[in-house]
Amino acid sequence: MSTENLIFRYRILQYTFHDRHLCVAVMPKSIHRPEYAALRALIRELRIERGVTQETLSEQLGRSQSFLSDIERGVRRIDALELRDLCRLLETNLPQFVAELERRLAAAPSVPPRRPSSARKQKR
Repeated sequence: MSTENLIFRYRILQYTFHDRHLCVAVMPKSIHRPEYAALRALIRELRIERGVTQETLSEQLGRSQSFLSDIERGVRRIDALELRDLCRLLETNLPQFVAELERRLAAAPSVPPRRPSSARKQKR
């Protein structure tokens, strides 16, 4: 992904404070990005491929079934250590998981850049 495409993913907020104009770029939460959807899909596919239910995997993690369900549905983020634990329980390792995720992201069609909301408003 080019830097140019990445820049357009930021939302531009504009403020006026004591007669000074300030623009701030805010990165969207990763949980809402298409790349995160690919990560969630890979977790789910790997779990199903290994024949493991959410309930069984959650028990092995010492968490509730809703914990894993929330991750797979994109309601809850997963941190790097939780992902590492999941990989181990699913008979893979973090580097292999990340390599497969990168392969899928490289093969996926490029996501068109979003224009900042301020630019969309100005066009009208």
